[in-house]
Amino acid sequence: SSSEYIRFTIPASQKPIEGSCDEAAQVLLAVSEPEESVSSFNVNFEHATAYCKLSFLNVVEGGNVTSVSIAAKDVNIAGRYEYTVATKAIKEQSSLAQEIALTTTNTTDLYFACAPVNVSGKELTFTIHTDKGNLSKTVVMPENRSFKSGVVATLNIDMAGVDYPAV
Repeated sequence: SSSEYIRFTIPASQKPIEGSCDEAAQVLLAVSEPEESVSSFNVNFEHATAYCKLSFLNVVEGGNVTSVSIAAKDVNIAGRYEYTVATKAIKEQSSLAQEIALTTTNTTDLYFACAPVNVSGKELTFTIHTDKGNLSKTVVMPENRSFKSGVVATLNIDMAGVDYPAV
């Protein structure tokens, strides 16, 4: 990085911990302001990443959960980004991903980090991967919804009626 921009990566593979997202997925930015004394300076941190708390409701029992994935249609939610210091703008760079995979055995209170993006009207597919098969549900996000830097969005996905694939 330089004084003009900071580059960072939001990983597409994350391992949430209890009560928080994967520490390696949390991106905090800080820019120091010039001070008269070099022995002391102020640094103010800001979150670059957006955060989500995900819970699945009414999940059919019977399978052992191995992972969970979140796939966005037509919008990137992970990858390499650039923060421009002067404008505080975050823009996409490379190795972008429309899916985040969470290594977990849980289906409630799963935290993950993602890019700050507008998801209004976008399709997000939530999948619980189990040893018995996958349980998936696609949701069209309501209007005026965005994942915002430093904000934890709460997503409750009702899986009522979603069953394991027929064998």
